[in-house]
Amino acid sequence: MGVRRLRAIVSVAVMAAALAACSSPGSRGGGGGGGDGGGGASPRPTPVGSTGPEVAHFAEDYARTCDDALGFPGAPAYTPGAGVHPAVILEKSGDTWTQDSPFPGDFPDGWVIGVTGDVGKAELVVCYQRTDATSSGRTCAMTDNNNQPVTVTLYDTTYRLRVVEARTGKVLYDKPGSVKSGDCPTVAYLGDDPTRYYSDAAPADYRGVLKHYITP
Repeated sequence: MGVRRLRAIVSVAVMAAALAACSSPGSRGGGGGGGDGGGGASPRPTPVGSTGPEVAHFAEDYARTCDDALGFPGAPAYTPGAGVHPAVILEKSGDTWTQDSPFPGDFPDGWVIGVTGDVGKAELVVCYQRTDATSSGRTCAMTDNNNQPVTVTLYDTTYRLRVVEARTGKVLYDKPGSVKSGDCPTVAYLGDDPTRYYSDAAPADYRGVLKHYITP
């Protein structure tokens, strides 16, 4: 379970590097697709009626899809059938949605668009958010970000998982799940409170759900 916490931080670091590259002189937009390259400003969703239907340029643009079921008219239509219908995965931390870019092997190739991919090609948006956490009563001896010893309490969690059409915002799947804490993590990101570790779901926990929609 410790790997999942690390992956979110790695994803943010990679995205920060990509945004820094976008703002450098002479650079063009990265995997988000479609910036004009001028002025150093990151492109935002294309307004309806300007250059065409509104599209997402960054995975985080789909935060409105997860929060308010608002899709992007310029996204490809989702029509269940043969083939792969790629998805973007967003995970909510506090009030912020960030892209969850899986490790190789988490999902088959082509299922999930990562931080360097073209999120404008997503047909589906997967929204994962932790809804509750309860102490399991188990503790682990670890070290914090300053390499100091710390006793970490493991927390069981419940979560909400949704699959939403990128174009229409239509919710295709919306169900809760739960995760029991397992062994002490080998790696953990210890944030504001280094004494707590939340055992969030791993891709294997919901891969079967996504398969039904990504490769129906």
